[in-house]
Amino acid sequence: MISFHGETVKDLRNCEQHGVRPEKPASGRILLRTSPEVHGAGLVAAQTAGTSLNQRAAEVIEGAAHS
Repeated sequence: MISFHGETVKDLRNCEQHGVRPEKPASGRILLRTSPEVHGAGLVAAQTAGTSLNQRAAEVIEGAAHS
């Protein structure tokens, strides 16, 4: 799904002419690269919290997105 916002077809064409890119929904998948040390420490922290690294990372990102 790709969406533009406008009241009329003319508005949509103006967006295109001005280089406004359509919004694309996020897939929910993130590829994250970090050092082996941070990766290992994150695994230990997640295990200590009784969760997976993926779930722990999602919680941290969600918290940052809402702050």
